Amino acid sequence: MRKVFIVVDAGVKSAVVEAMKAAIASFSPDVDALVCLGSELDLNIVEPDVLLCPLTRNLPDNLQFLGKELYRVCDDIFGTRQRVEKEFGILTGEGNFWLPVVWTARGPLYAEVIGLGENSEDKDSFNYCQPVHLPDVKRQQVYGFSYRFLTSLDAIPGCYLMQFGFRDDQFYFDQLWPFPGESAIVSLGIQTPDLFICHWQCLTNAPIYDIAILFQL
Repeated sequence: MRKVFIVVDAGVKSAVVEAMKAAIASFSPDVDALVCLGSELDLNIVEPDVLLCPLTRNLPDNLQFLGKELYRVCDDIFGTRQRVEKEFGILTGEGNFWLPVVWTARGPLYAEVIGLGENSEDKDSFNYCQPVHLPDVKRQQVYGFSYRFLTSLDAIPGCYLMQFGFRDDQFYFDQLWPFPGESAIVSLGIQTPDLFICHWQCLTNAPIYDIAILFQL
């Protein structure tokens, strides 16, 4: 039986972990999914049937895995914002929208934008909404930058969440999550395949042909 270690830290919501485990079980029932802290992971794991599925950007420096450098860049939020401003001429700041980018081996698929719902002051309520409909002009800004930025990072297959915002009509970048985080929970039962299944399919090189919203909120 193949093993996958879902790597977390103390800040990862249990609902995110359970959603990832459910995605693995539904798509790969023969895989043994184990949850562990990065600090507890045996850094000398070399078995070919072991796969790492980090759900945190806070990983041990000496942990070796495909995409390590990308996770390191994403974890340096301030440095990444500086890079975006310098290399791309894009404004940066804190945003309340997330663009899911399913980066497959054949190219990106864009899921519908996620936003904060009403009463979003309660951070434990997972009060997100999907889809958020953006005008075409704004949508093209977001899609265009996400493609250029992920390409510049030599992105590996996976489901990314690009957090962003707008000041008037001007797009600005916040940060990049190289896995389906808390906001991705809203895709469960709304999007097919949901973002956790998308992530697992990317990690296992399974094809994804389309992403669709099942119903409108």
